[in-house]
Amino acid sequence: MENGNLKVTQEIRTSYRDPNNPQHTATILTLETGDASDVIHISQHADRRLSVSVNDQTYTLNNPPPTSHTSPAKDTPVPFLSLNTLTAGGNDNITLDPTVTAAVTIHAGDGNDTVHASSGTTTVYGGRRRDHIRLGSGAGYAEGNEGNDTLIGVTGNGVMYGNQGKDVLYAGAGPTTKKSYLDGGDGNDRL
Repeated sequence: MENGNLKVTQEIRTSYRDPNNPQHTATILTLETGDASDVIHISQHADRRLSVSVNDQTYTLNNPPPTSHTSPAKDTPVPFLSLNTLTAGGNDNITLDPTVTAAVTIHAGDGNDTVHASSGTTTVYGGRRRDHIRLGSGAGYAEGNEGNDTLIGVTGNGVMYGNQGKDVLYAGAGPTTKKSYLDGGDGNDRL
């Protein structure tokens, strides 16, 4: 699917370990936006569909059962196991709703971007300029990259790299079992 706001591609992975019984193992969804400043909100329904709002236009993305191979339960959609979000230039605001349980990778691109992660495993790469990245309650990995970035851990385990620029990294509060690793990288950073 592609229009002026959003390009969506889907990759379906199938295991042929048993040639007589191939298994649909994963669906990887990639969302791409252009150089404009975008406001993106992603949520997941109980029936596994995703809702993606880009600049107040909402898209519902179905994950139908595979038609040629068996899935874990007959006629049951295989969940989105991985979601990639790629934004190009512009000052983007990306929010993952707590309902999103798939593993998510976000490439925020250039611009002063704001990213709020959720309860699933999240990986976030900032681009050039000042990014504000807030991890969620799930495991998180974040790189600010070029620019003076702010990276904030929440209750989940987190690994954060400021990289180039004057960065500010916060481990954040959490349970006594929480683990955080912070590396400011180049520049005069605050941890």
